[in-house]
Amino acid sequence: MDIGRAFTYVFEDERWVTKTLIAVVVAILSILIIPLPLLTGYMVAIARNVANGDEKLPEWSDLGRLWMDGLAIIVANIVYTIPFWLIPLILTLPSFLTSNENLGASLMSVGLVLSCILITIGVLLLLFISPALVVIYARTGEFGSLFQIGRILSFVRACINPILTALVIGILVSVVASIVGGLLNLIPCIGTIIALPVAVYPLMVMGHAYGQVGRQCPVE
Repeated sequence: MDIGRAFTYVFEDERWVTKTLIAVVVAILSILIIPLPLLTGYMVAIARNVANGDEKLPEWSDLGRLWMDGLAIIVANIVYTIPFWLIPLILTLPSFLTSNENLGASLMSVGLVLSCILITIGVLLLLFISPALVVIYARTGEFGSLFQIGRILSFVRACINPILTALVIGILVSVVASIVGGLLNLIPCIGTIIALPVAVYPLMVMGHAYGQVGRQCPVE
């Protein structure tokens, strides 16, 4: 995977300033919730383009498709977090069903410990599944493909190294952007304005990284 390319390709698009400013406006409007899927959809569009060999930033022309693509990814990720809520409820339920206070306290402790272990494992697994969801959906465009567990896990196993690299890139650029944005926000007025493009830059970098995963690992 070309790590450096994920960080620099944005600036090779002759209309990168315009496209980035539109992304900034969408990010601001995302406070209203409804425009939020557009940003995720734009990341999907970037991944789709890169996987197909086109490294130009997508146009903001087909807002309907961008919104639907983003919504599909957001819904899928929400669905995959449902077990994180159910596991503590199920494992601590026995503690509420006994009249023995000591036994109830012991069952509660055991349930909470097991919940923490299982949720930690689940979160780590979801970290690898999330990029796979973007790549598979970008390739297929099928909402149902986001829930084909066997296909997703097979893809993760086959492409574990590129996915891990993409995760590291995403974490790195997000942390750096957060630090830079925080420092810029200390500058009255103009700092906040400059910080806005910095906030959407990680999305563009991650889109390219996911696209490279899709290019290296064909979706079956």
